[in-house]
Amino acid sequence: MSTRRVPVRPAAELAVAGLSVATVLTSWRLFSGWSWLPVLVCAAVLSHLIGALTRRAGWSAVASLGVSLVALVLFVSIVQFRDTTFIGLPTRATWEAAQLQLRAAWDSFPTAIAPVVPTGGFITAVILLVWLLAYAADDFAHRAEAPIEAAVPSGVLFLVGTALGGNRNRLLATALWLAAAALTVAILRVERSEGAGWFGGTRRRAVSTTVRVGAGLAAAAVIVGVIAGPALPGASSDPLVDTRQGRSSRTTLSPLVDIQARLVNQSDEELFTVASPRPAYWRLTALDDYDLRIWRSSRSYGDASGTLSGGLRDDLGAPLDHTIQITGLDSVWLPTAFAPRSISIPNQVRYDAESGSLLIRRSTLPAGLTYELTSVVPNVDSATVEATAAGGDLPPVIADHYLDLPSSYPDRFRQLAAQITANATTPYDKALALQNWFRTNFTYDLNVAPGHGQTAIDTFLSQRRGYCEQFAGTYAAFARSIGLPSRVAVGFTPGDLGADGLYHVRGRNAHAWPEVYLSGVGWLAFEPTPGRGEPGAEGYTGVPAAQDGGTPQTPGSTVPSTATTVAPGTPTGGPRVENGNEQVLAVPDLGGGRAGGGPSRASTVSRIGIGLVVLAIIGLIALAVAVGLRERQWRRRWRSAPSPADQVLVSWQHTVDGLRRTGLEIAPSETPHEVALRVGPLLAPDGSTSTTQELGELADQATAAAYSGNLDGGNPSRCEDLRGTLQHRAVARLPITRRLVWRFLPVSLRA
Repeated sequence: MSTRRVPVRPAAELAVAGLSVATVLTSWRLFSGWSWLPVLVCAAVLSHLIGALTRRAGWSAVASLGVSLVALVLFVSIVQFRDTTFIGLPTRATWEAAQLQLRAAWDSFPTAIAPVVPTGGFITAVILLVWLLAYAADDFAHRAEAPIEAAVPSGVLFLVGTALGGNRNRLLATALWLAAAALTVAILRVERSEGAGWFGGTRRRAVSTTVRVGAGLAAAAVIVGVIAGPALPGASSDPLVDTRQGRSSRTTLSPLVDIQARLVNQSDEELFTVASPRPAYWRLTALDDYDLRIWRSSRSYGDASGTLSGGLRDDLGAPLDHTIQITGLDSVWLPTAFAPRSISIPNQVRYDAESGSLLIRRSTLPAGLTYELTSVVPNVDSATVEATAAGGDLPPVIADHYLDLPSSYPDRFRQLAAQITANATTPYDKALALQNWFRTNFTYDLNVAPGHGQTAIDTFLSQRRGYCEQFAGTYAAFARSIGLPSRVAVGFTPGDLGADGLYHVRGRNAHAWPEVYLSGVGWLAFEPTPGRGEPGAEGYTGVPAAQDGGTPQTPGSTVPSTATTVAPGTPTGGPRVENGNEQVLAVPDLGGGRAGGGPSRASTVSRIGIGLVVLAIIGLIALAVAVGLRERQWRRRWRSAPSPADQVLVSWQHTVDGLRRTGLEIAPSETPHEVALRVGPLLAPDGSTSTTQELGELADQATAAAYSGNLDGGNPSRCEDLRGTLQHRAVARLPITRRLVWRFLPVSLRA
């Protein structure tokens, strides 16, 4: 006997696939640009196509899943790792590249803020997510015949985008998904109806009517939700978990996280202006804790009134008076030249002397905020630093914290750092040796995976390419491994000097650099990133002032050169940077005055969230496979019946068992006709007689099979189809929770 195939319903298949595609479209909140769209749409469509083909072939759910997983591996290999494959087939190099890419994405996941560039492990992970959820939705819709449950996998993907995409076009994305989900459920419900009106042209008219009515209702619901939703009480209230605004302990995100979206999409957006007699690096804060995954800060802030201290000895610097006006910077840190000594608005800010950071007392910097500062910037040469820093002991507060590295920090990194500085005799010489090694042997390149965890460092060191995040983070960790107290500073290069005499600092000027503590001197910035150089630090770093557009100018000087200044010996090959549009994926900051590191709350919440998503995907696929296995087991029992009459009796018994499990009482003494007359109307509360007629037809054939041993013109396949229809209508009467229990739990565990 041939294998019984799942009924082919093209309208339902197109509806479910369309919902997956609509959900993919809402990923505009996760990625910049649109290069990700064809890849993710293809992943969703191919997953549904494989499901449709295997159903038509009559394959089981397990076999279908196996084919789908094989196709997924081939798809990802060809799309993401084509150069590592052998005629399209994955090789060992493919697996290694995929592991490296996904591990890098996992390391940088807590630090990234959407939208991110659709490359590397992020896009690979979303491809896997889209494919597997599309498979689960397809199985729920066509094997389990569960319209509501079929929308759940797409809902999971939509919620992932909502959680990670923030408020970026949230209403538009919600409207799109709700409309697609409502229309899909409506089509699935009508497609599952197998009444007499579904033959010929009547069926086509029913589908057309359902599409029109469902689309109208969906549009009305979406319009009401989009217009009325924001006006509901509490719609504008603070979120339950806010990772962008700290409490009294100032749990906040790094400044580069806040402006990461601008770096990708609006790199020329002006963030603030500076009136200053000379350029400088405009510093936000310093990150001092490292756990082999990310750099973070753990500082507490105090009063900012009076004369500020810390950072650098006054006699080794020169005062710099400057005025800053905020125009578009979304941050809690105030930009300033290092190291600040006074600010004109002390009542609005707080200060941490150890990191030299100024923190606004609000949730973010208000546009138009203007303040005046006096800072001390380094004004020393190499001879002065060498003489001042020689032989001094480190203060315990510095040695106890700024030399910390995780116990798992690889020995190969320590050995490489020691090898680089083998000929250096003083801490200052070691700091210079590290700086010049990076500038001489590495290329500045944005087309690399983000992050500064162990995987990212391995990639950075092997490829000899990276951008400021890798240069600064790797330098600081190397420095600590050889006894140099270090940290990672984040802020901006000087910006463009305008005709108005102001430095206009834009998103593309975002930058990160290491700072090293030299005993007797204090904190000094070094610049391992090729093509960058801090103004005023040339005397001790040997690096000329430079930024993305060329050499920073002072008021009254000539127009900046368009050439990028690169340190001697810097490699010039490889991808070039257009206008220096640097992407920075910075790290979360953990406030609260803690002395130690540990994951931030934002990082922990992100990790827990992604873990729950993974568990949800595994659960959905497991449930879908369980449904397929249960159906396969039932069909095996049906096919193994010794005669057609026995097959009819098996279908009847299965129907009765299913009705009982939905809560309908059927006495063993009732005949099939008595069951049909009493139970039929209960399955059709709208008064429809089709259900009673179908149950009566099945009862007639069961009676004939039981008492006469023949089917009187009937057939077992028709009885099995009637069993599926009646069972579906019985389950549809149940609340959603009992419906899930009925579908997925074994018979012995059902109520």
